Amino acid sequence: MEHNCPFCGEALPNHHQKCRVPGDLDRFERIHDLLDNRPDKSFLRQNLMRHLVSYGRRAPSTTAWAQANSATSGA
Repeated sequence: MEHNCPFCGEALPNHHQKCRVPGDLDRFERIHDLLDNRPDKSFLRQNLMRHLVSYGRRAPSTTAWAQANSATSGA
């Protein structure tokens, strides 16, 4: 299934030359990496990563899914 950028209409992970999303994603990556050792900001990091993955900047992490579902495993 192909996803398109809602701002420029290009197929992800590509963007139109004048699309604002790549600049936003650059900022999101910098902030995400700065918060790497801040456990009190894990919610913000997760939301930033969600955007980075959904816009094709980073690959989805299978370990995050495994950690999120480890609480319900064996239930």
